[in-house]
Amino acid sequence: MKNENVNNELQSGNAELESNELFVAIQELEDIITPRLTAYALSFNATSSLHDPNELRHVSLRKVQAILEIMRVIMEHESASVVQAWMQGLNPELDDVSPLQVLRDNKEDSEAFANVLMAAKAFENGAY
Repeated sequence: MKNENVNNELQSGNAELESNELFVAIQELEDIITPRLTAYALSFNATSSLHDPNELRHVSLRKVQAILEIMRVIMEHESASVVQAWMQGLNPELDDVSPLQVLRDNKEDSEAFANVLMAAKAFENGAY
């Protein structure tokens, strides 16, 4: 019984830590691409959902971190406004779909993340 209580406390602590990481990562997204675009990327209709723990239960920390990784590639040499424009623009590397749309439509698809990351690297390397 004691081990079960310890395991429950550890799981609760891990969930709280991940929740805090998620809030921090979402805040970073908001700072770079605006709350409206962050909400869109995470499939929310309203920016208020970004700060609602009940709504965020459906958001994967992995997905938010993947989006941040993609944006950091471009931010190595460009401003936040360029990242915003790139994320919204039709992208020839993604069959003329915007990176935000690809990320929104493919909830946990690692291939979609990889494709957007490759498109970001192509952009940074001057491919288009």
